[in-house]
Amino acid sequence: MATNNAFPFDLLRANIELHLRVAQLLHENSQRWLGLASRVSQEGAGEYKAEIENLGQTSTWQTLLALPAEAFWRQVQQRFADAQNATQIAIENQAAFTQGLQQAIQSWQKSSIGGIEPGGAKLPFLDYFGNWGAQWAPAEGGAAKKKGDAHVG
Repeated sequence: MATNNAFPFDLLRANIELHLRVAQLLHENSQRWLGLASRVSQEGAGEYKAEIENLGQTSTWQTLLALPAEAFWRQVQQRFADAQNATQIAIENQAAFTQGLQQAIQSWQKSSIGGIEPGGAKLPFLDYFGNWGAQWAPAEGGAAKKKGDAHVG
């Protein structure tokens, strides 16, 4: 007795597609974070190189002694700007990831539920519950009819 039930295969395919899409989203998200880390690292290296060059160009003790304080305040201002930029990028990254994940789940729902819709694959347990409900419907209708007959007579 062969049945034509493609639902398990369609569900498996939908689950694998969801898994692959989530993996792709995680990869894209990690690439964005790595790009941010690389950019911040390169900027930091450039700043330190400039500080070392400034140190080599000092000609008096007063300017040499003032360099640490100047460098400190410059670094503080730069780190606040970096923190603001990182926060903005983090919000954009998470929004992109969340939107992609939402689309992946909606696609998965459509793919996995598509086999359950009428005209799709036949599922034995849906027929079972349909038959079970059909068995009780005439009994309820008959009981209501008897009650109506009792009130009339």
